[in-house]
Amino acid sequence: MDKPFDDFLRLKSGLSLIKRQERNLFRIEMDNLEKKIENLDDHNKFYVTTPIYYVTAKPHIGSVYSSILADVVSRWNKLQGKKTFFLTGTDEHGQKVAKAAENAGKSPKEFVDSFIPAYQNAFKDYEIDYDYFIRTTDPEHEKAVQVWLKMLLDKDEIYKGSYDGYYCAQCELFVKEKDGASENSNENKNLEKKEAKVLCPDCNRETEIVSEECYFFRLSKYQDKLLKFYEENPDIIAPKERLNEVISFLKSGLKDLSISRTKISWGIPFPGDDKHVAYVWADALNNYITAIGWGQDDAEKKKEFDFWWPADLHIMGKDILRFHAIYWPAFLMASGLKLPKRMLVHGWITVDKKKMSKSFGNVIDPIELQKIYGNEPVRYYLVRQMAINQDGDFSIEDLEQRISSDLANDLGNLLNRMVALAQKNEIIELNAPEIWSESAIELRDMAQNTVSDFQTYMADYQFHMALASLWKFINKVNSYFHTQEPWKLAKTDREAFLQVLSATGHSLEVIAILLWPVMPKKMEKLLGSLGLTFDLGENLIEKLSLGNWDKKFIFHKIDTLFVKPEPRDPSINSGRTGENDSGSVLSSIGKVGRTEENDSGFVLSSMSSIGKVGRTEENDSGFVLSSIGKVGRTEENDSGSVLSSIGKVGRTEENDSMAVSSSIGKAGRTGERESMSEDVKVGQENISRAGESNAVKKDNVSGVVSEARLEPEHIGIEDFVKTHLVVGQIETAEIVEGSDKLLKLMVDCGAYGRRQVFSGVRKYYKPEELVGKQGVFVVNLKPRKIMGQESQGMMLFAQDDAGNFKFTTVSGFVKNGTRLS
Repeated sequence: MDKPFDDFLRLKSGLSLIKRQERNLFRIEMDNLEKKIENLDDHNKFYVTTPIYYVTAKPHIGSVYSSILADVVSRWNKLQGKKTFFLTGTDEHGQKVAKAAENAGKSPKEFVDSFIPAYQNAFKDYEIDYDYFIRTTDPEHEKAVQVWLKMLLDKDEIYKGSYDGYYCAQCELFVKEKDGASENSNENKNLEKKEAKVLCPDCNRETEIVSEECYFFRLSKYQDKLLKFYEENPDIIAPKERLNEVISFLKSGLKDLSISRTKISWGIPFPGDDKHVAYVWADALNNYITAIGWGQDDAEKKKEFDFWWPADLHIMGKDILRFHAIYWPAFLMASGLKLPKRMLVHGWITVDKKKMSKSFGNVIDPIELQKIYGNEPVRYYLVRQMAINQDGDFSIEDLEQRISSDLANDLGNLLNRMVALAQKNEIIELNAPEIWSESAIELRDMAQNTVSDFQTYMADYQFHMALASLWKFINKVNSYFHTQEPWKLAKTDREAFLQVLSATGHSLEVIAILLWPVMPKKMEKLLGSLGLTFDLGENLIEKLSLGNWDKKFIFHKIDTLFVKPEPRDPSINSGRTGENDSGSVLSSIGKVGRTEENDSGFVLSSMSSIGKVGRTEENDSGFVLSSIGKVGRTEENDSGSVLSSIGKVGRTEENDSMAVSSSIGKAGRTGERESMSEDVKVGQENISRAGESNAVKKDNVSGVVSEARLEPEHIGIEDFVKTHLVVGQIETAEIVEGSDKLLKLMVDCGAYGRRQVFSGVRKYYKPEELVGKQGVFVVNLKPRKIMGQESQGMMLFAQDDAGNFKFTTVSGFVKNGTRLS
């Protein structure tokens, strides 16, 4: 009897042990699950911020640009099914605000209140869908900043001292003498400090000497910690070259940071010492945590903060990198809080290579801009044109080119043609085919690759590259649609016709979803024309990457998606004029206007000595009059020409290119001659160069052969670098219907995008002979219409002795978009 009982006890003990082990395993599994859920929440949220804007003036295009980037990032993460929080707002305290308010005859609060509608309305006008607009005068923010300062005082991270040195009131920056630029460093060595002139390293204005009691944050304590942090997290700052600036600054040595002022009253009172107010960066930077609940007693607010922090991305201009990459992480380390995951630092928007400034008269008014061109085309231009890692020069001409070429021609026209063709053939609803053709499968594969490339670029915030990769696909879809000739298939092969419509529709769905973060309303309209909608609650990018082309389309006619810009009005110019008191819309390099004889917009350079633009009765094409030449017609030359000190330029009916001849001859066409001057041909598609020795020229009338040596006019390097010569790879080449000379090329120009270029070399090359070849292209020529379509560049060719054209290339393969220098 004892043995079974013992066995029972052993069994019971064993079961208890098993249960304990199971319970332990269960706890471990639950802990792991909770961690996974926590990590899932972390991965399934995205918190993005803009800098908060200093309210001493209305918003300009630079502040709108930062917010557009944040909006694009926020929307991109929404497409991936993430919960997003997008913060923006205004920085309203400080000496500059107090001084500006005084000059305006208002109290500081009245003064800043007057600017808030302008910011919020500008953001609304540009479809900037922020979640919270914080103001540093908000009571919740002020209270939380005081809580933060008190916490650091208690931890001895802050101490009271005195500051005696240089201060820039414009930048509200304390300047170390070694960081400031001296007006005359040799003279300064012999001057007392109070007499020496030290310029602010940020704005180059003269600093003032200040001496006052301050509270200091122990910034020097965090020098090594910050260096270690950036060594371990080199990808936290994008683009990477900005990290080098931070490292350099850190290695130069950090001193403790003054974070209070006594000589101004417009600020947050320092806890326990009302004589002091918080210095601007100790106030402003904290908006990133106070906006999501830090420093508040509410339990729900604390939960909200724990969910959203750390920020996934801080976006800022390069001029405030130091404060975000050094002061802010040090503040967070001292507070025991996690550091932000990434910082995106963009360059300035310049006009004529200068930073926008009222003193230069080149400030771009974003409100006027969107009234003329529409908000989403401007959004597209800014995101596509401005590379994150460098300053981007704003140009009305470039903006109009992007709208006309990329949006109206490439995308809008594709949608219009497809929907119109469907409706013409009474196709209202269309299901996906069961079996796709080889060409449609190729298109679908490229769509999947495009989604992948787009994701890669967006992950690194290379917005312009993401859009360039998408435009390669858009041009591929255009090429597919054109090659398949669905207007013919509608009459000969109904099944193939429907397949082309469906493949094009699926491609447009991919395009619209990827473009939605940049142009949300336009892309929703595009999808609506196909009978499609989308749900932001799921990961749409993941779905697109699967390549499931199974949609049913219901076609709807819509208004034109993108309208090409009208010729510009002369009142919109590079400065302020009588009727136009708004900020400048156009660059200071020129004016735009019309004459009675010229019904197209033209540009008059502000350096009038070098040229004017207009028309004459005899010349129905736009022309340029420069100090080195004139444009017009002569009896012998029925084409527009440029007569310069070295030659004349003209066109013929048969030759779509322009030509340059030396001053000893004329460029044109008489009798039966089809070609231009044999010395040099310069055109939309070709260039040949005169020999170094005497050139042989045959006179058009007499047939007499004469010899002469071309003496080119010398130019400076500054003129040469204006021409963007870029390596591009020809992806497709097609014969142009109605022309026996032209080929239409689709060219991958790397960072310069995919371009359509017309080339008059059909006589010398079959289309298939050019496909895959790398050539040299001029990419900053103004686009021009050829055979009703736009040519967006010039391919360079050389002409041999027999008159045959040979395309110019480079030795060995180089990256597309590489600029020749």
